[in-house]
Amino acid sequence: MLRAFLDLAKSQNFSLSARNLGASQSSLSKKIRRLEDLIGAPLFVRNTHGVMLSSLGHCILEDVQKLVHEQSRILDYSRRLASGKKGHLRIGLTFSAIPLISALLPTFQQKYEGCSITFEDMSSSDQEKALLSHNLDIGFMRTSSHPALAFTHMTYDELVFLTPKAIKTYHQGSILQTQGLPLIRFKRNFSANIYDRTDSILSAFDLKDIETQWFNEAISALQMVMGGLACAIIHRSCLNGLSLPADTVTLHPIHHPASRWSVAMATATTMQNPMTAHFVKFFQDHNDLYKA
Repeated sequence: MLRAFLDLAKSQNFSLSARNLGASQSSLSKKIRRLEDLIGAPLFVRNTHGVMLSSLGHCILEDVQKLVHEQSRILDYSRRLASGKKGHLRIGLTFSAIPLISALLPTFQQKYEGCSITFEDMSSSDQEKALLSHNLDIGFMRTSSHPALAFTHMTYDELVFLTPKAIKTYHQGSILQTQGLPLIRFKRNFSANIYDRTDSILSAFDLKDIETQWFNEAISALQMVMGGLACAIIHRSCLNGLSLPADTVTLHPIHHPASRWSVAMATATTMQNPMTAHFVKFFQDHNDLYKA
């Protein structure tokens, strides 16, 4: 009705406005009468040449123009949100997800240029709380059994045994003792997941009493191993993208169930952000490219 009012105010002719609006003249007349009935006063004065605004019509014209403009802006913004052309995402992640996100995010941002993203480094437990309170849109984390969260498996991370290259052989369960090197472990506040999994591995191989050096930063641990000063149980994801000199370190797999875990993309089952669905579908569709 408001758009009909504005067009008629401009054209001052029912026939012309009806054509402009793609409506019949009778339909346009009904809209104007309905608007005048709602207001309780005439908005137009009829004459032999057509119509002209009444004094009340003149009074509200500017406000109606602003209102219709704002309505158009909101509709356009809503359509852009729904189509993924505009939006913002809040994404939580752990270090295990960084290689995956680094591989796929540039392509996503090329497709959805209007989407801005805020990342936050958070533990899996903190991401779960933030997703449930809708303070995060998407999380990359270990899976949980919470019924209000939906998970899509994306990749795996694992613990590996990193030794100086000078150690020529690897006998799981004895290498640290026979070589006399200390073991670098990560503190619990670095990652409770890695801390607990390392505990399980060391217990299984009876290595709980070896000399341990506690670190809170992966790069420093790598430097210690490269320098021949220690061995380390470390997450493979921190090695992705690094060019470790082949003559300085050797990476050994750890054959234990605690050494490997799933990294999943998580969302609340009641998604509140339209952009979330676009992001989830994109990463699901393109995850095979990352694995390849």
